[in-house]
Amino acid sequence: MRKESQKGSITIFLSIILLAMVLVAGVIVDGARINTAKPQIKRALETSIRSALAGYNMDLKEKYGLFALNQNDKVHLEEIIKDYLNKNLMIDKEELDDKNISNYLNLYDYKIESIEVKPIFNLCENPVTRQQILEYMKYRGPKEIGKEFINKLELLKKAGPTSEAYKKRIDFEKELKNIEKFQRQVYKNIYGEYEKKIMWSYKREKMDYYVRGFNEKVFRSIINEYIEEILNYKDLKNSLKDVKKEIDKAKTAKKKEELREKRRKIQRKIEAAHENIEDKYEKILKDMDEYETINKKAVDSIVELAENSKAVRLSLEKYKDELSKNQSQIMTEALEDLKAQAEDYDRQISYAEKGSKGNSLNKIKNELNENIEVLNGRNSSSIINLIEEISPNTAKKLESKKLKRLGCSIIARIKSYNNDIQYDYLLKERDNNYKQYDNRKVIQKGSNDKIKVNGNQGDNTAVIGDKEYSMLPSVTITGPKKDIIESGIQFLWKVDDDKRIQNIEFLEDRGQGFSELALSNLNLITKNIDLENIIDEIYINEYIIGTFKSYVSEASREHNLRHIEKSSQDSYFKASEVEYILNGRKSEKINQILTDSKMLLTRFPLNSIHAFTCKGKNAIATSTAAAVAGWYTGGTGIPIIRTLILLSWSMKESIHDLEELKSGREVVLYKTERDWATSLKRNIEKTSNKEGENTDLKTSGKKRDLLSTSYKDYLRFFLLVQNKDDTMKGIQDLIQLNMQKSTGKSDLKLEDFNTYIKIKAVVSIKYLFMSQNFMPREAKMKNKRHNFKVEIYQGY
Repeated sequence: MRKESQKGSITIFLSIILLAMVLVAGVIVDGARINTAKPQIKRALETSIRSALAGYNMDLKEKYGLFALNQNDKVHLEEIIKDYLNKNLMIDKEELDDKNISNYLNLYDYKIESIEVKPIFNLCENPVTRQQILEYMKYRGPKEIGKEFINKLELLKKAGPTSEAYKKRIDFEKELKNIEKFQRQVYKNIYGEYEKKIMWSYKREKMDYYVRGFNEKVFRSIINEYIEEILNYKDLKNSLKDVKKEIDKAKTAKKKEELREKRRKIQRKIEAAHENIEDKYEKILKDMDEYETINKKAVDSIVELAENSKAVRLSLEKYKDELSKNQSQIMTEALEDLKAQAEDYDRQISYAEKGSKGNSLNKIKNELNENIEVLNGRNSSSIINLIEEISPNTAKKLESKKLKRLGCSIIARIKSYNNDIQYDYLLKERDNNYKQYDNRKVIQKGSNDKIKVNGNQGDNTAVIGDKEYSMLPSVTITGPKKDIIESGIQFLWKVDDDKRIQNIEFLEDRGQGFSELALSNLNLITKNIDLENIIDEIYINEYIIGTFKSYVSEASREHNLRHIEKSSQDSYFKASEVEYILNGRKSEKINQILTDSKMLLTRFPLNSIHAFTCKGKNAIATSTAAAVAGWYTGGTGIPIIRTLILLSWSMKESIHDLEELKSGREVVLYKTERDWATSLKRNIEKTSNKEGENTDLKTSGKKRDLLSTSYKDYLRFFLLVQNKDDTMKGIQDLIQLNMQKSTGKSDLKLEDFNTYIKIKAVVSIKYLFMSQNFMPREAKMKNKRHNFKVEIYQGY
C-alpha cells in the first residue's frame, strides 16, 4: 500500500520544477530580448539619422565646406527617418519581400509607435559656424600655415609699445610748445614786435606800447611841450589882464572896440591853450598808465613762463620715468632716439628760462618791477607823482621857474627807467631753402581724399539692397548696423567717443588728433593679441582668406581652398568680400575705403618709427621746421613742427605703400633708408634711389630683419583683432548673399540650414513569455507590448 501511494510523485515534482524552469527561461529570454533590443533600436535610429544627414546641401559643401540639411521640413524629415528606421529594424514587409527575405525568425516584432524630429543648430549660430570651419580647416590648414604670419605678428607687436612711446613724445612736445606761447608774450611785451599766424601764413605786427618803447627823447619833448603850453597859457592870461586895463583906459568907442576884439582873440587862444594843456596832460597820464600796464603784463607773462616751464619740466621728468620703465619693450634704435630727444628738451627748457642773453627770468622780473616803481611807485619820486605836481590846475598856479624845475625833475626821473631789458629767445639761424621739404598741406589733403567717403559710389561695385540687407544674419540677430560714414576716418576700430579719429592733420596748434590716435591705436590693438592661443583664430582667418575674394584676388588670379580660381566664382560682391567681413557696410566701395584707411592706420606708425630713428630725415626735418616756424620762434616750438613734418612724410610713404599692396606687391614691415620709396621734397612722387636723389639722407647702418608683408597679411591682421562674433556674422552674411544669387532664391535664409537633428522615438517589441505586469509603468503599453523611449542628438 505504501509503495503504491508514492507512484507518480516524481512526475508531479518534475512538472512543478519544469514549470518554474520554463517560466525562468522565458523571463531570461524576454529579458535578453529587451536588453538586446534597446541598443539595436538606438543603433538603427543613429544609422537612420546618418542616412538623413547624408542629404546635405551640395552648394554649401562644395563652395564653403559647410554641412547643413538640405531639407528642414519637420514632417518630411520624420517620414525620411521613419522610412530608414523601418528598413533598419526590418519592419517594412514589402522591402523584405522584394529582397526575398520573408522567411525569417522575427524574435522582436519591432513597431514604431511614434517619432518626433526637430532640426536644431542652424548656420546663423556663431559656435556652429565656427566649429564647422575649424573642422574643415584641420584638413586644409596644417599647423605650419600660420607660422610665417605669427613671426610677422611678433615683429608687429614690438611696434606697439614703440609707437605708444612716440605718441607720448608728441603729447609732451605739444606741452613743450606751450612754453613758446609765453615766450612770445614776454618778447611781445618787452620788444613790441610779434607774429600773428593766419591759416598757413604769418603776419608781423607791432604794438603801440611795449616795455622798451619808453623813449626818453620823446617824453622829454612831450613834457617840455606841456610846460611850454602852460607857460604860454600863463602869458595869455597876463595879456588878457593887460587888454582889460587898456579897455578901461580907452577914450574912444572905436579904440574900445578894437581892444575888445583883441580880448576875444586872446580868450580864444586861452581856451585853445587850455584844451591843449588838458590833452597833453591826459596823453602823458595815458602813456604813463600804458607803460605801467605793459610792464605789469610783462611781469605776469614772466611769472606764467616760469610756472609753465616748471610744470613742463615736471612733465619731462614723468616722461623720462615712463620711458625708463618701458624701455625693455621699445625697439633699440627708437629708445636711443627717444632718450636723446628727452635730454635735448631739458636743454630747451633751460634756454627758455634764460633766453639768448642768459638773463634769468627772476632778474628780468626784478628789472620790470623796478620800472613799475619808477613809473608809479609809492614814493614821491615816481614819475606819476611828479607829473601830478604839474597837473593843469596846479601848474597854472606855479611860478615859471618852479614849473621848469619840476619838468627837469620829471625828465631826470625818466632816465631811471630801464629801457634795455633783454629777453631774446628767437631762433636766428634758418635756411629758407628747406621750405621745399614742408609738404604737410599737400599730403594732408591727399591723405584725406584717399579716405574720403562721398555720396557717389563711382564704379560698378555692388550695394546690398534693402530687402536683402534686412534678411542678413548680422541684422536679424543684432539689429541694423549704422551705415552712415562721415568724411574722414571714423569707427575704424572701437575707440571712445571723445577719441574718434576725425581727420588726418599735421598742424601743431591742434589738440590730440590723427597722429597721436594712430600711434596709440597700434599699441592698443597689438597688446591684446595672445600668440600662445592663436592657432584657431588663424585657421578661421585662413578660411576667410582662402574662401572669399579680396581686392587683390582677381589681379593675382588667386585660387580658393579647393584650387578653383576665385574670379570664376559667382558672388554678390565683385571683389571686396573679405573687406565686407571687416567693415560690414552695404556698399562694396565703402568697405574698400575703410579697409584702405585701416591699412594707412597700420602702415603710418610703422613708417613713422623709421622716420623718427633716421638721423638724416631728422636733420632735414629740424632745418625745415626752423624755416617754416615763423620769425618769432625759439627752441621749444621747433620739436613739434619737426615731428609733424616727419609724420607727414610717413603718411606720404604709407599712401605709396597702400598702392603697392593693392597692386599685389609686397611691402617691408619695417623700412630702412634703402626701402623708403617717396621723396621728401614737394611735387616729387618717388625717389629713384639713384645718385643725387637722396644723398642728403644716411641710413642707420644697422641690419634689420626684413619681413615682407602683402595685402592679405594686413587682412589677416585686421581679422585677428576684430571682434570674433562680428567676423562670424560677416561670413554668414556673405554665404547667404552668394547663395541667394547663385540659386536665384531671394528668400533663402541661412537660418533655415540646420546642422543637427534632435529625435524622440518610441519603438515597441512583443513579449514572448512575460506579462507586462512585471514591467515598469513607463514600459507598459495597451497592446501588451514593451515600450522603448529613445532620444538622440546627432549632426555634422
